[in-house]
Amino acid sequence: NTYFSFVRENPFLGPSSQLLNTVNNYKIAGGIEGQFQEVFHYRAGVDVSRFNNMHFFVNSIADSARFELVYDDKTTVVNLNAELGMKFSDVYTLGSRLDLYQYD
Repeated sequence: NTYFSFVRENPFLGPSSQLLNTVNNYKIAGGIEGQFQEVFHYRAGVDVSRFNNMHFFVNSIADSARFELVYDDKTTVVNLNAELGMKFSDVYTLGSRLDLYQYD
């Protein structure tokens, strides 16, 4: 992680005295996908990841218009996702996706 990458993610970030790299210990993913009647397609899945030094943005106490970086030693992230799409023709398709995240 660099300060520039943090500012690109959150332009209201104030000065930070500590920059740590986020370490992804593992990621387990699984799901299902398919189609029916050659018009509709679907996809559903779940991901579980464990991170060390996961960064979060917290409102600054000194300046409420700025954010500060805080780190968590062990963070578990669970992502549930679902996708549904429809093919109208060779040119036009319509799709939707839902992602739900839980951080522990």
